[in-house]
Amino acid sequence: MPTLFCNFITIASEKMASTIEVYGTAAPGSGSPSDKKGPCPFTQGVMMALEERNLNYSASYIEEGPNKPDWFLKNNPSGTLPAIKDGDDWVVGFDNILQHLNTKYPEQSEGMEVPSSLQPDIKRMSEALYDTFIKWLESKNKFAQAGADYQNVVKEMNKFLQGKRMYMAGSHPTDADCDVFPKIRHARTALRYFMEFEIPLEFASVHTYIELMGNRESVRRTDSPDKDILDGYQKMFNLEVPVSQLG
Repeated sequence: MPTLFCNFITIASEKMASTIEVYGTAAPGSGSPSDKKGPCPFTQGVMMALEERNLNYSASYIEEGPNKPDWFLKNNPSGTLPAIKDGDDWVVGFDNILQHLNTKYPEQSEGMEVPSSLQPDIKRMSEALYDTFIKWLESKNKFAQAGADYQNVVKEMNKFLQGKRMYMAGSHPTDADCDVFPKIRHARTALRYFMEFEIPLEFASVHTYIELMGNRESVRRTDSPDKDILDGYQKMFNLEVPVSQLG
């Protein structure tokens, strides 16, 4: 979900001549198209995947809801975000977009595909991380069961990484990290603020993973400021600012 200037911002990559158009989620209430990123880890994941492949792309932001532009719905009737336009091809949904990149750009995608033996476990953890995070925010209760569920998924992720992997699928970043890391990033930021939750220090492998990924150029170039992430989720779920954050 990168920032938009005059509806589009081109993210540079000198090796590819064509430009893939990315359509991500705009901040709630900011309109379509917008110059404000929305809180969507899936859009950041798509852009990270393009960055890691060193592919040219531009980004535009569309607000979720019933008022998506006609030109967008004409090409993407479901209105699904994120979406990309690559030449004459429109591809919608995170998984479909990554599959498209792996198929159309095999040279740039070398090493990015997740080994089939790891795909089920990583996909399950990724989905559980996001689902439990969202349910916890929806509950508006830091003592909700969703909080314990989220912590259990993080614990499982720590065990999965521990002593075996620097990144989700091994010793180098893959599409799995484009899927998982933005969810961890958003959840860590929002849960710290709204639920006063910090990932326990005992989950050392997760902390190491966060540090490694946070230092990657693909993350730095696609990340959002904490304030934008917090504002997005606050508007999305009508969350109150915790007393501990006032002052």
